Amino acid sequence: MKKYFYFVALFLFTLISCEKAEEEKTLIGDWNNTENSFLLEVNDNVDFVDLFSNPWKGEIKIDGKNITVKNIHYSIDNVFGDHHLFSDSIGITIYSNLLAISYKNMEYILTDNFSVDLEKGTLLADGVASSGEQKIAVVVNLSAEHISMQKGRTYELHDAQYYLKSPYTKLSFSSDGKMTGTIMDIDMLFIIDGKWELHSNQLNISVSDRSIDEDYALSFNGDDAFELIKDIEYSNSAIYGSIPASKVKKVSYRIGYKRSEE
Repeated sequence: MKKYFYFVALFLFTLISCEKAEEEKTLIGDWNNTENSFLLEVNDNVDFVDLFSNPWKGEIKIDGKNITVKNIHYSIDNVFGDHHLFSDSIGITIYSNLLAISYKNMEYILTDNFSVDLEKGTLLADGVASSGEQKIAVVVNLSAEHISMQKGRTYELHDAQYYLKSPYTKLSFSSDGKMTGTIMDIDMLFIIDGKWELHSNQLNISVSDRSIDEDYALSFNGDDAFELIKDIEYSNSAIYGSIPASKVKKVSYRIGYKRSEE
């Protein structure tokens, strides 16, 4: 019987070792960050205004003509804190006392007849915007997505472009356990050199000169994509910060990568 258990243990050890070696082999190479999101598990029912994950809906009219708004997204500038709504056809920057509207390579200023309520996720305007002597009639009625979160469920909330990015925008893993890449610090990229280790689907990344020593849950999506997930502390300054901490059971950060084609 002892001999039987010995061979079973040896078989499992060999199997696990082979799986680890295969994962390490797959991980070696160059990777680019492609998407980031929060995974939020709530322990109570709560209504949430999701400013960032999905396009805002509604209508925009310029001189009575409907402008396509199906892909208009909201973001906050990392450096100056400006609030933006932008799509391929129009951009709106929100200031405390005016709206700056970028349309057909011109910037128009609207100083009255508008209201912004980010807690409710709404932007309303009905007035005349000017760019020097040129004027346009502007009507805006936009709203963010509202989510009725249910107790016990986990929701994925995507970061907005230029707002919260993964610190590791590029990663390169070599077979000798060394790692290089770029890291985001506010609005600047820095080159990093560090080390990596993989144990039981847990990836450790360490960069000594930046005091980084972090563990992530690693999962592959084929040979050309993987994601890292890390449990983090609740923060009321994050995109989910309007949800009271008492109603949040768990927050994780998900970082997606694809193999570089360069």
